[in-house]
Amino acid sequence: MIIGIIPAKGQSSRLPNKNMSLINGRPMLEFTIDYAKQSTLLSKLYVSTEDATIAAHCRHIGIDVIKRDSSLCGETPIIDVYRDAFRQLSDITIDVIVGLQPDHPDRTLNIDDAINRFQDE
Repeated sequence: MIIGIIPAKGQSSRLPNKNMSLINGRPMLEFTIDYAKQSTLLSKLYVSTEDATIAAHCRHIGIDVIKRDSSLCGETPIIDVYRDAFRQLSDITIDVIVGLQPDHPDRTLNIDDAINRFQDE
């Protein structure tokens, strides 16, 4: 199973709640969600967050949420966030975790292309 995880913390040292900042009337986070939904290779998409507003918004638009451990809410290495998500999803078989940064609404690389390049290696 190939899963996508969007690490979307609520607080940022530079721009608080940047993932919910509006771009063309939509939270920036939604652009990454839209790209992920276009993938034919992702089996499941999750958002990892500690923020109640982000979690509620994601659930409202049909995205599963992984409640991020409070120890991972500061300036934390992203690999630790993915490890936490993997640990919380231990009841499912995961072959690949695709990390999708929420603050790049202008991405040009197709997610399936990225997965295929990874699998070709």
